[in-house]
Amino acid sequence: MNFAKTGRQGEDLAKGFFTGLGYRFIECNYRNKSGEIDLIFMDGEVLVLVEVKTRTRWSAVEPELLIDKRKANRILKCAEIYITNTELHFNEVRIDALFVEIKRGGPVFKHIKSFY
Repeated sequence: MNFAKTGRQGEDLAKGFFTGLGYRFIECNYRNKSGEIDLIFMDGEVLVLVEVKTRTRWSAVEPELLIDKRKANRILKCAEIYITNTELHFNEVRIDALFVEIKRGGPVFKHIKSFY
């Protein structure tokens, strides 16, 4: 499976994961000059911006280490632009990470709220 296909599959699984938690889906793959936000949801009055990382198997490295400081800064800059330009009304903003491992028996998720 190629990386792009794996990534799309992970984002589709992530969308189902968050809607299953009751989050309202807003948008996927939002892009601006600073970068990309994989998924955007509303969790009640909270705007949730999600970075999704997908693998078919994890190495010995903890998944959290896959989002380095440079990537985190790009997400934050992209989020600032999104927040400035959105017409959504929210009381709080949260940036989450969702790590998806695609296994034969079904996906395994690791959700970290307020990752940044």
